Amino acid sequence: ISHDADAGTWIVSTHGASLTLALDPTHDFRLVGLVSPSGERWTIDSLPDTSIQIGGQTIAFGSRSAGFVYQDVKTSVKGFTVRLDATFDLPSARLRVTRHYAATSGSPTFETWTTFAAISGVVNVSNLNAFRLTVMAGTIHWLTGLQGDDLNTKRDSAFTIQQRDLAIGARLSLGASGRSSEETVPWFAIDGAAGEFFAGLL
Repeated sequence: ISHDADAGTWIVSTHGASLTLALDPTHDFRLVGLVSPSGERWTIDSLPDTSIQIGGQTIAFGSRSAGFVYQDVKTSVKGFTVRLDATFDLPSARLRVTRHYAATSGSPTFETWTTFAAISGVVNVSNLNAFRLTVMAGTIHWLTGLQGDDLNTKRDSAFTIQQRDLAIGARLSLGASGRSSEETVPWFAIDGAAGEFFAGLL
């Protein structure tokens, strides 16, 4: 993990891949860039990579105009894994929000999650999400789930790789109403010119 105080950025790197975050007291939080080991830049926007919903209003994490106040950045190392924790307070909601990023040596993969803590009282937070990114277009691959397959019903479509090219403005929604792998395994990949972007939910 490296810090450029002049630029107000932090960079988490692993196995040739890098994730750059705009993170300081004077700017809104943003994910500035995600670069693969081949040097391919995947992100095409510089935006917050998550949001939260409080009282029916959706707000971007780390937005100063929404009332977020920067608290600190902490870094740590455990074995072969590095971790960065970025903490902001939202005083109007009496809420402390920490965005976490971890990377382990040997794999060009980043883990991210968010923790919430009430500063006082009880706070209702909804519409929790793992991440939101705008990445370069490419063929999307995903894996179907159980699709109703069981001992009595055989489904040839269960756990098969699918792929699709999305036209501009087209939408592909993957998910399930029950168990996460009921319809679709929570994983996808997008082909790039010199590599592949992949993501999944734990």
